[in-house]
Amino acid sequence: MPYLQACLKETLRLHPPTLFGVPRRALKTCTVNKYVIPKDSVILINNWALARDPMTWDKPLKFKPKRFLESKLEFKGNRQFEFIPFGAGRRICPGLNSATAHIGRIVSLLVHCFD
Repeated sequence: MPYLQACLKETLRLHPPTLFGVPRRALKTCTVNKYVIPKDSVILINNWALARDPMTWDKPLKFKPKRFLESKLEFKGNRQFEFIPFGAGRRICPGLNSATAHIGRIVSLLVHCFD
């Protein structure tokens, strides 16, 4: 089952369910990596670019489930925002646990029934 979970995570990394996360509005002026973000700016997180960042991922365009067997990255984005296919923080997808359980079960049944 761990390899199936790693395949699921790698698939969601390469093909995130949403290319851009839910829009957020800056509550106050802040600075992120030398960029000043004015109050009331609408911010979008580019999940597609995060998933293909060569500074974060070794061979980012290659399907390598093993990378998730060797790491502790989870769907929730707790302090690590390299992998957030379901969003992060207070506005994380409420169906995250249900979706991952159902997808894992469906894929495992397909593999089991495959001739």
